[in-house]
Amino acid sequence: ANDMPGRLVFSTTPDGSNSASERLRITSSGQILIDTDTAFTSTAYRKFQIGQADGGWINLARTGVPSDGNHVGAIQGFTKGANGSYHDTTAMDFKADGTQSNSSKGSKIEFWTTPENSTTKTLSVVINREGKFRTYDTVLGGDYSHHHQGWMQTRTFSVPIINNETRWYKIVNYAAGTMLV
Repeated sequence: ANDMPGRLVFSTTPDGSNSASERLRITSSGQILIDTDTAFTSTAYRKFQIGQADGGWINLARTGVPSDGNHVGAIQGFTKGANGSYHDTTAMDFKADGTQSNSSKGSKIEFWTTPENSTTKTLSVVINREGKFRTYDTVLGGDYSHHHQGWMQTRTFSVPIINNETRWYKIVNYAAGTMLV
């Protein structure tokens, strides 16, 4: 009888309308729902949900003109230690890549992860302004990159042999077949 789950609802009235439309809801379990009044999942730790007919979008913007390497947005994950302290252990950073102008907005996405037995995240993957994909193996020292242009694909990778010794291979995929160099 004392069970009174509540919610907080924010509504707006569209221009030319007499009735309010729900825009944001905070449920009794702490979920934040945007443009929907029903959670997509009842899993309590999935706190942030956006529902729209054309898909949920999250937009990040830098309000000043970025220089090469400056952030234009980021999403980070934190892990809490037994001592109560938090460490940012994963990240997806969106950055300017190259000189920025009104007609050039080169950008890259960096993925950061934390190796085992560490609390410091390291660069793991980059997709640059040309669409080139590169991984960084922070544990074994290996490396892999992939580039696709028209009918040809190029993949390069290294294989750690013994004690950080590395042997490089280059694989070229042509329309007619595959060649190992």
